[in-house]
Amino acid sequence: MVDRAVAAIFEHGTTPDGKKVRPTCAKGCPSCCYEPVYAERSEAFLLAARVLGLPPEVQARVVARARAWAERLRASTLLKEEQPNVMDYRRLRLPCPLLEGGECLVYDDRPFGCRAHVALGPREACEDDAKRPDQMFMANNDFMAGAITSLAAALAKDGKAELLMEHLGAMLAEIMAGEHVESGARRLLRLTFEPEETSAESPKPGD
Repeated sequence: MVDRAVAAIFEHGTTPDGKKVRPTCAKGCPSCCYEPVYAERSEAFLLAARVLGLPPEVQARVVARARAWAERLRASTLLKEEQPNVMDYRRLRLPCPLLEGGECLVYDDRPFGCRAHVALGPREACEDDAKRPDQMFMANNDFMAGAITSLAAALAKDGKAELLMEHLGAMLAEIMAGEHVESGARRLLRLTFEPEETSAESPKPGD
């Protein structure tokens, strides 16, 4: 389902000025792996399961990186922000724990948020922090909303589903390393799906 959704993004996506998408992104470019990624909790558990299928020494490195990720984020000021500024986050040089040797260990199972983060400008505009603020990304909000609704429908039980979008790094640190990253705003989006009706609301304190 996710692969079909991503294929549709490339087929129907547009630039902010309405032109057809010509994506720059390709496997082996890790620039966005140094940016905050938000995923549904079930996606994080899927990734953790995939890591458990890797050799023990690789698993150990992922766990070590997840623990280091949590420690460095705690030491920063970004936990005070619901959605940290991308450039502030990039300055931490805090890669996703699943990044190894410049490549994602679970690329084929990467979250929808990673798949749909599509750059349109030159690769150097992603790699160079001085140019990153001017990078252009695909814009098709109507399609993205539909794709999230489709994900909710696929996960629905008894016609209902609730998607809890959180910071992927925080979830991996918790699931794989037992490191809970304390934050007053970890839950970024609560989307409740019911047949022929969806609603999204901002997280409330204590959620």
